[in-house]
Amino acid sequence: MAKYLVSGQPHTNSLKKNLEIYDFRLANPKAKLWEIGNAIPGYMKDQKIVHGQKPHETVDQRKNLAASVSRDLRVAKKYIANAGKGKFPNL
Repeated sequence: MAKYLVSGQPHTNSLKKNLEIYDFRLANPKAKLWEIGNAIPGYMKDQKIVHGQKPHETVDQRKNLAASVSRDLRVAKKYIANAGKGKFPNL
């Protein structure tokens, strides 16, 4: 009796992560992508930038965080757009 039919096998952890990134971006529109990834607890733990690291030591970490956040943000926007059309979670 669901209003929207679910197609495929949704991965709830991924949906939660994507929504968390999307919500953070809405709340902090001027935040850099790598800053979003660094601020989300549990997101890419091995790429987190810790206090005391020098900027030249974190270049690769920032690139990896930014690329992942960009991808997850794009996916979240597609999920939201498709949900508005009654398609969930089709990409």
